[in-house]
Amino acid sequence: MPRLKYSGSEISTSSLGNLSRTSSEQDVIQIDSLQWKEDWQHLENLCRSYQERIASLEDEIQALVTAETSQSSILSQYKARNADWKGRGCMQREHKLPRLLEERLFTIAIHLFEGEVLRLRQELERTVHHLEQLPQTVEAADRLITQELQRIRLLDTVMPTFQFPGNAVAFEAIIKGYSTVEDVEYVKELCLILQTGNWEQLFTKFFRAVVLFRDHQSIELQRRDRELDPSWYKEPWYYTYVQYFGTKDNNRSTFDDLIEMLPYLESLGFRNLYLLPHYESPLADGGYDVSSYRARKNLGGQEAYLRFMKVAILKGFRVATDAILNHTSVEHSWFRRARRGDKRYLDYYLIRNGRKKIGEVERNGDIICRYEDPDKTISERVCIFPDVDRTHGLLVTQNKDTVVQFYRSFYPFQVDLDLRNVSVLDEIFHILGEEVNQGILGKRMDAIPYWIKKPGTSGDSLKETHVLHSLLKTYLKHLSSRVVIIPEVVKSASSAASFIGKEMQLLGQPCSSEGDLLLAFEMQAQLREMNYLQTVVPFWKLFFQLPRLPSNAEWLNLLEHHDETYLSFFSDQVRPFIASYIEEHGGVVYKNQTSAGCRYADCLNHHVERLATAIFTLYMCPGVPLIYYGLEIGWGNNPSHATFAQHWQQEIFKKFELHMSEEKCFDPRELQRGPIPKTKFEEAMNEKIPTIELIRRLNYLRRQRNSLSATAQIHPVDSGHICLFSMIRVAIDDEPLLCVANLSNNQMCLTIPNWQLKQYLSIDEMTHIAMTDLLTEQNVVLIKQKEDPHYLLDLPPFSRAILNKYIR
Repeated sequence: MPRLKYSGSEISTSSLGNLSRTSSEQDVIQIDSLQWKEDWQHLENLCRSYQERIASLEDEIQALVTAETSQSSILSQYKARNADWKGRGCMQREHKLPRLLEERLFTIAIHLFEGEVLRLRQELERTVHHLEQLPQTVEAADRLITQELQRIRLLDTVMPTFQFPGNAVAFEAIIKGYSTVEDVEYVKELCLILQTGNWEQLFTKFFRAVVLFRDHQSIELQRRDRELDPSWYKEPWYYTYVQYFGTKDNNRSTFDDLIEMLPYLESLGFRNLYLLPHYESPLADGGYDVSSYRARKNLGGQEAYLRFMKVAILKGFRVATDAILNHTSVEHSWFRRARRGDKRYLDYYLIRNGRKKIGEVERNGDIICRYEDPDKTISERVCIFPDVDRTHGLLVTQNKDTVVQFYRSFYPFQVDLDLRNVSVLDEIFHILGEEVNQGILGKRMDAIPYWIKKPGTSGDSLKETHVLHSLLKTYLKHLSSRVVIIPEVVKSASSAASFIGKEMQLLGQPCSSEGDLLLAFEMQAQLREMNYLQTVVPFWKLFFQLPRLPSNAEWLNLLEHHDETYLSFFSDQVRPFIASYIEEHGGVVYKNQTSAGCRYADCLNHHVERLATAIFTLYMCPGVPLIYYGLEIGWGNNPSHATFAQHWQQEIFKKFELHMSEEKCFDPRELQRGPIPKTKFEEAMNEKIPTIELIRRLNYLRRQRNSLSATAQIHPVDSGHICLFSMIRVAIDDEPLLCVANLSNNQMCLTIPNWQLKQYLSIDEMTHIAMTDLLTEQNVVLIKQKEDPHYLLDLPPFSRAILNKYIR
């Protein structure tokens, strides 16, 4: 019979049920790392001893109670027993006593026996109480041991041999409550797909990292995660560069300066904060060229970063950062070792020796490069920066005569990691583990569609990429059930939705298998078209086509962001108009008319009410709003910063032996970046500009009203005009809300069909309907004309309202 060894003691498995095993009779399961307080045999013995003790006590009490109570009988019993009374204050043996002494002993004996009866009864009550509790204790222990044995059996089924080290560490994770059997099996499935021939090593490193970082997780962070609402990430987000947000005289900020800006974000009602690249970097690509996965020295270094995280957590902020995993800078220590010929670090990167470029084509505005490998395999790759370079390789000479061709997706100074290499993934496990234990609650997965590349494919959104995404999601959830993933997928909504994955459970909690928040770039384009051209058509057209996401995932909507404006999301008929519109407002269109750079405030002529209405439409989108720094104060293009960045980039390119003209070094994205002084934010707050006040009010209302939350249902309302934005939002445990906006600079009359108000707001037909605008807290009246099946509401130019039913 197989026996379990727990720290030297053995437990027979036969007494715990007929759990089947596939291993042989002689197998012994070694679990040296476990410390069991009690085994099953101990519980059985304990139960038996209690029962025997109770029987003995009952017999003794019965004898005392039924004995004669007369003086003579008690004294006679006392003499007859010839008991040892030394410990009770009496004589040790029988004596012939004078009568007075006998009477005295009689009195003493009476009290002694009464006290003994009382003591025994009390002991019996305590014992009975313990015995009553014992079945529950035994049942709980039985259930626990049975569950653990079932887990062992399942693990035995999952793992081919108990000699496999990953089994022991996975079992340790289960016993410590860090994982479950189902999750262990799921991780194995992912590892098998990602590393068929070496899955055991990947599996082992996964769980070793889980146990390591969970063991070292602070009690404070564990408490924070327990108390944090599981849907915390569905609240509005703010995102910024550390170095550009709230700058002072030196035009660059640090993490210590960011601490000083937290009260500003608090006053706006933001608790979710996403920080753009903060890792060490030569800043040749805005920080997305990582030279070390530690906080940059010019941001205050790791010490300042940790100070910021401590303060942010104490203030209740939930911080997300970039996960830049696709590539590193050529200045990263890994690559420096690789280029010197270190075999371990050569394997960290993708190498395509012998690959030749055989042509390029234009497809939907993109430049597609075609390559041929030595085995004649043909591969196609999109050229991300065609104005800089149109190849996907970096040639490095080693030992004077050996040339190695490293693969790269982006700039020539960024080389792609081999994200199927177990050692690389182990590095990533440790990077993410440290950050979660520092308090990070979200990771934006940069350039995720390009993670895995295979010859003969486009290298875009491959199955293995989704598997790796799921593996990292699973890993992060093992570290903290509250951590979320934000995949960056610049694709149509229908294509991007695949990076959310499927609905499932991890560690017994419902979640999606991949991303939690999906950046809605196609919706961003439709919001631009709607607000630029003052028509609701593009919004509703996409709204009805949006794919359904798993219940715990949401769209993350944005008006503008740090990267390029993707013009490919506009239809062929609309794109020229949008491109011209952006150029007319100080923006730059580039990359063969597929991209542009321009801030939103410029595109809306710095009209503060118009910008406020655009922000209102953002908050009304299905999902979660994301505000890019400066949008709330109407910050516009920054040509001086773009010029500075142009000169900086040219010097950096020279350093990397890329000799380019100054004109080609201009990056239109830099118009949307750059420092914004702290005083500008303070002035906007003091002046209570409409955009600031609107965001503050909307953030407050989203916490108060379920009908404004990310999970609310949205029903379009026939507004009577394409420039009138109107919907009814409905949620459980809340009243429906009528949300309207005038996108034009003209006074407009909103006409709402009676049936829609009756269906969604439960309003019977009446002459007028009084409602309350939650934005202004003022009453609004919907007017009904005679024999007209519509209610009317006048809307001033660029106005907006959230109307709640008011009893007339």
